[in-house]
Amino acid sequence: MKKLLVLIFIIPFVSSGQLSNNFWEKLNKKSVIPELEEQGYKVTTENIKGDYGNLTLFYGTSTNVFGEGFSAIHQKKEITISFLNGSAWAYNLEDEISMKSQLQEPKIKNSGIAYVYKPIYEKSKTFHRKIFSDFRNKYHSERMVDKVIIDTKDRYETETFQIDGYTLKAKASIDISNVGISQVSKIDIYAPKKEYLLGENINIDEVNNYDIPTLINAFIIDLKYYFSQDNKETTIFDKVINGKIISKFQSLEGNTIALAKGYKDDNRVEVLIDPVKWKNSSSPKRWYILYHELGHDILNLEHGNGGKMMFNFADRDYVFPEFFTDKKYMFKHYGSVNGLKPNIAVSEDKELAPKVISEDPYGAIEEYTKAIKLNPNDPSAYRDRGLEKNSIGDVKGACLDWKQAIKLGDNISAKWVRAQCN
Repeated sequence: MKKLLVLIFIIPFVSSGQLSNNFWEKLNKKSVIPELEEQGYKVTTENIKGDYGNLTLFYGTSTNVFGEGFSAIHQKKEITISFLNGSAWAYNLEDEISMKSQLQEPKIKNSGIAYVYKPIYEKSKTFHRKIFSDFRNKYHSERMVDKVIIDTKDRYETETFQIDGYTLKAKASIDISNVGISQVSKIDIYAPKKEYLLGENINIDEVNNYDIPTLINAFIIDLKYYFSQDNKETTIFDKVINGKIISKFQSLEGNTIALAKGYKDDNRVEVLIDPVKWKNSSSPKRWYILYHELGHDILNLEHGNGGKMMFNFADRDYVFPEFFTDKKYMFKHYGSVNGLKPNIAVSEDKELAPKVISEDPYGAIEEYTKAIKLNPNDPSAYRDRGLEKNSIGDVKGACLDWKQAIKLGDNISAKWVRAQCN
């Protein structure tokens, strides 16, 4: 029984404070198979390419029988660990344990064997109830009580919710009768997905890909933010501030998806888009093509100037990480040609955060949290709480605090975010 209990609780999760460090996030694509095989799983893999990049899934299945004869317990586990662009992103585990009751079988029901077996079965029922109760208590903290949608002696389930940036759902059930015992627990955890922002705060997922003026405006905001700390910033956008912005959906010849018509004309921005080809393109490809055309129209860049984004190959697909890397290079190239420097928030300056040494880092985190409640607009409280979190290994929690500090005007945290945060 002890061995079974150990296996059941190889589940990363939550304390009443913050989300614990998860073993699966420390794995990489080379180490995950040996790790799962060591735990007794048979492993298969699958690769999927989507808008956000390359998704690699590792599926593990494990079946075990503990004990034999009347008291045999069967266990089946299915685990999936997903990597997005090489980083562990999701952990899904379903664990089922069962024990068949043989008390009703004719050969046992009226024999002396029942007197031996019945106490064993009753003890097993108590044991399984405890496992179910422990699972429920492990997930049922003060921070989660309002997330629970079912909580009875036989069922426990939370809604899908977020905590410390993670997306999470827990579910468990137990059925006990004279026929047998069946218990199923399921946990789904998704690490914080990188938020792709244009400019300071435009979430690329929230921009309507069919509202072309809004897309063009996002480009302008993105470009202005990139150079926002340079004194020359206001002089390079006269074209888009004072000129006309024209966008049209119309059929275009050949493989052309979009076409800039305002190249070398600083009195207007004009982009034509083929509606059918646009509809059939992925979201990252639409953004990539639009930035390519606005590289012509707004920045007056020719093919071959501005890195890969300014090459002319629209016959392939793209993913968001590639788009953000290439558009940053295009902006950097434009800045170098025109004597413009990027602002500190997007510069390439990186530095690991210093490791603070506090006698009581958890107490310090609690004090900073109290200070933030009193003054939620103090960037130094977020920055210093992030340092304390980083010192205990909670890098993701530190990153969330540093990013909030940056939003509130802190420049010190920016280089730590670039060095340590996705």
